[in-house]
Amino acid sequence: MGRQLIVRAFYTAIGAAFLFASPASAAVVNITVTGTVQSGNDGLGLFGATNQSLSGRPFILAFAYDTANPIETTFGRDVNGGTSVNQPSPILHGDVTIGAVTLSAIEPYYAQYVRYRFSNETALQFRTESAGGLNGASFQWSRRDQVIPLSLDAPIMLNFGAGDRILSSFSRVSFAQNASTFAFFTPQSIAVAPKLAAVPEPMSWSLLIIGFGVAGGVLRRRSYWVRMRSLLHQ
Repeated sequence: MGRQLIVRAFYTAIGAAFLFASPASAAVVNITVTGTVQSGNDGLGLFGATNQSLSGRPFILAFAYDTANPIETTFGRDVNGGTSVNQPSPILHGDVTIGAVTLSAIEPYYAQYVRYRFSNETALQFRTESAGGLNGASFQWSRRDQVIPLSLDAPIMLNFGAGDRILSSFSRVSFAQNASTFAFFTPQSIAVAPKLAAVPEPMSWSLLIIGFGVAGGVLRRRSYWVRMRSLLHQ
């Protein structure tokens, strides 16, 4: 009987924890674009020596967006925000790597991630930019007769070819230094991977702890009566 109580308390605690557990964060999509720099110059020395050419170097754009509240449009789905529209920015992180140096590319002014389909053309875009568009990073891709899911958190893996229309770049301007760094990219592949973070809330952990405590209490009580019976029968 005691063993049954222990097992019952254990599974009740676990079941309650998972029943009441809710995601601690919204749906997150990680976007990774890789390729080479088509042309560019590092006037600010962000990726090495000042005024060196960036052409031919490998690059990675690694972005993450919160896609919990997409805007439904006639042609697709969109998340956007920033100080320019008085909305929380959906971008969680945005890094650009050129060669062996990684920098944050996030700009608070505006950020967007969108998928759409118009006629027989499918497109995917994401960007972050400053006021005036002088600083930031962007990626735009479209392909005719290509169908990708319009849901923003649906996974995608594509290798680009001759039929793709792609524009991708990074730029940063310093008026104080009267200089700028810019790079135009030749992307070779993109991977979109959803990351759903379902972390139990504090209430769920409390239920688990209480359940284990109950199970431990039952076990100690049962051990006590087992010892007492043993002494009485000696």
